Amino acid sequence: MTHFDLQFSKLICFCQLNLSVGDSLSVNTEESTYEFALNFAKFAVTVTNIPVNIVVTEKGKVSQSVPVDPDLLDIQRPPVKSQIMCRILDLNDYEYECNKDPDEIAASVVAINKFALLSEPLDLKRRIAVPWTIVAYPSRNFVEKTFANLTQNEVLAYFAKLLRLDNPNMIKYWANEAGLLNYREKELNSTKDKTIVLKNRQSKLTTQIVDGANWSSNYITLKDNRSFFNFLPSQNIHTNLKNDATKGHIEASRDFYLFGKLIQKATFNILNGRVVSYDAEIGKETLDAYFSTDDNANVVSSIYLCDEQSLESKYILKAAHPFYSFENTTSIILGGAIQDSLRDINDEVDLDSIKVNQAIARVAIPVGDDFTEVSVGELHILKDGSFQI
Repeated sequence: MTHFDLQFSKLICFCQLNLSVGDSLSVNTEESTYEFALNFAKFAVTVTNIPVNIVVTEKGKVSQSVPVDPDLLDIQRPPVKSQIMCRILDLNDYEYECNKDPDEIAASVVAINKFALLSEPLDLKRRIAVPWTIVAYPSRNFVEKTFANLTQNEVLAYFAKLLRLDNPNMIKYWANEAGLLNYREKELNSTKDKTIVLKNRQSKLTTQIVDGANWSSNYITLKDNRSFFNFLPSQNIHTNLKNDATKGHIEASRDFYLFGKLIQKATFNILNGRVVSYDAEIGKETLDAYFSTDDNANVVSSIYLCDEQSLESKYILKAAHPFYSFENTTSIILGGAIQDSLRDINDEVDLDSIKVNQAIARVAIPVGDDFTEVSVGELHILKDGSFQI
């Protein structure tokens, strides 16, 4: 096992899933990431002391199931105390830079999903019951295609920096981040005010939180008090917004990718929750294609807040993939809403009645910079791009 894979395995075990003795782990992987999945499973069994099962898929179909057993007699193995799941995604399976016609992509749900821009259908009856972690892995194919001008060691060093794999105190670092996220969630969920104001040198908007919606993060605590990160690196807190409440003007604070095309200097005017006009120095025709995916693709659905002074925000490059940008950049989300911030809403509630947007696609417009200020009522959340709570 390489040093990178070993550190990555430790990250998943001890930072993302908080694995311990008796946890029954199932790992889903593609053929292209099977080698890493096998190495990870061999490490995980030394932690759990019970078998880890790897489910390998190819083109959406299960190709094989591989059990990895600990080096213990059956009588020495502990009883199963919990079920844990992990999905390893090959970053090469999700495109962000391509020459395909944006209109063709916008017309196909399958194509939209290839760019990680498809919204999950909202189902309030479907609640997370077991820890479920997604691991985005830079496979060899991804490295060779995306970082053609860098060596593999340079690429892995880049991802190691993002994930803190090179930090000797990695486990403690992510534990501290989890504590921060929990604290910020509690502070924001304790306020009764629903009005959010965001402003910086380029943007100013006001909006309203959906009635009953929570502030959430990607550090999740289940009803049995089991906590885990469902993605790393992740530093955001987010919530859903009423689909008719946002008004103002935003300008993208950095370039971003949409349907494989670069979008530069994009601007959006918003009224009654809906984008009423927009422009871009480069990529306007791609925005046109995105807005054609759904009647509500141009509706503001959510807000993600991040610290613009953090290593993640400063170090995210185009090649780091939209997965990372979603999680680590203050953004306004157009399109589909996020399920996890609806966790306390009764499953019989009509989502339309509380004004939750349910478009089939979603895109994050980055708006954070060193001058960004965000407040909820009298509570200041961000100032000069940094968290105040």
